Amino acid sequence: MLLKNYTSQLVKLQLLFSILKLVVFVGNALWGYVSDKLNGRRALVMIFCLALIPIDLYLYQNYTSEYVIYAALFLHGMFVFGPVSLIGVSIMGFAP
Repeated sequence: MLLKNYTSQLVKLQLLFSILKLVVFVGNALWGYVSDKLNGRRALVMIFCLALIPIDLYLYQNYTSEYVIYAALFLHGMFVFGPVSLIGVSIMGFAP
């Protein structure tokens, strides 16, 4: 019984962090599209994401509902890992 419960929790945890990594790809595409629509203002998009991270952290730390934790990790993937790719793109914009 204990092993079955442990295995189901482990599978759920692996699925959760796999979804987090998939959201990173969605965040990359979304924030790249948004920065292109703002005429290449990637720093503005990164500042916007940075401003929304405290909301994500508040949800992750203070709620115990499983679905709120899922939503917080989704937002974490969008607001933290998504704009990371914009850093490289913005640096390439400065190269001659």
